[in-house]
Amino acid sequence: MRRLLAVTVAAALLAMPAPAALADPAPPVRDFGNGPERNEVAAGVPEQAAALDARAMPEAQPYGHSRERGYPRQTRLPLPPANPADSSIKLGLVPYHGIAPKLNELQQRSNRVSVEIIGRSYQGRDLYLVTVTEPESEARAREQERIRERIEHDPAAAARDRWLAARYKAPIFINANIHGNEWEGTDASLRTIEQLATSKDPAVASLLARNRLYFNVTANPDGRVNGVRQNGAGFDLNRDFVTASQPEARAMRQAIMDTQPVALVDLHGYVNGTLIEPTTPPHGANYEYDLFITNTYANGLGMEAAVNALGYTPEKDGVEPAQIPFRDSTDGWDDWPPIFTPQYAPFHGTVAAHTVEIPSTSTSPPTATSRSRSCAAARPSTPTWPPRRCAPPTASCRPGTTG
Repeated sequence: MRRLLAVTVAAALLAMPAPAALADPAPPVRDFGNGPERNEVAAGVPEQAAALDARAMPEAQPYGHSRERGYPRQTRLPLPPANPADSSIKLGLVPYHGIAPKLNELQQRSNRVSVEIIGRSYQGRDLYLVTVTEPESEARAREQERIRERIEHDPAAAARDRWLAARYKAPIFINANIHGNEWEGTDASLRTIEQLATSKDPAVASLLARNRLYFNVTANPDGRVNGVRQNGAGFDLNRDFVTASQPEARAMRQAIMDTQPVALVDLHGYVNGTLIEPTTPPHGANYEYDLFITNTYANGLGMEAAVNALGYTPEKDGVEPAQIPFRDSTDGWDDWPPIFTPQYAPFHGTVAAHTVEIPSTSTSPPTATSRSRSCAAARPSTPTWPPRRCAPPTASCRPGTTG
């Protein structure tokens, strides 16, 4: 049986002081960000829709991602000027102007790494899509495109085709930093890209021979620099996948369409312990939820095991065990509207999609001195494919119950 990559996300907390007392963790509640406070932020932007489009990359220009070019596709990225006011710096994290030099260096060091600019933010910052895979000829890339077309247009025949299963390089998409002040997904992605690029481990070579790993390194560079949730126009990008009013959302949508990932992980913060979707009800009615939950729950269980295996405990570190809302909560964290990244991706073939909320070492907003923060680590593994079918929730594992 063919084995396929499932991305597991682990949260490692650095320099965390042990808490004096531990309170029971509050149940997670998704911040929908659609209340009056968000409307006031957006309404206060002086530039309106026409100016927004004028400042974004023109729609007539291609995003830059090609389905048929071989790999590596090494691009010498232009270097943005250093910005000492970048909000990432005070937290000891990678500033936006440090990302392009790092990606240029990794492209020089490894033919496994390719970088393309897939768009620009509202404030004009480049958006980087990194592909990590073994080198591919143009002929192999065209073969992969033909396989994707067959999967899309004749899925039943594709599922029976053993040659296709042996040749297909399954695409996995990691989306990071869509909320600008949820920084660590970018740093985790850069660290993981470097590990995969430079590893001598035969298991990594095998993984990259059978998969393409795509990293949207920072989905919201304006918010990262400014230290805010929204992009430079005041919009929450993780509410924009249907309307696609913002250039960053349009770039992400197009990248998902172009890469057609079978699995997607969207890195967020901050929930203690690490929150791993699938979600509570109500569930989206317009995608095949039975297929989605079968794969997403199995994938979530694997990620939960990896996070908990890191060994952090409430008593020693103040870190609660990982949680899966589908199993552990009754409501408050739903996947009904396809405005979120993981809920939009299934419309383009994704069968396992997750928001992952990593913990923070502080429950208060970050300040110039709050360097003791969490750091996410994305770790690849290779469980059996297809994933095992999950049993329906029972009295012992139904959302809202224990056991």
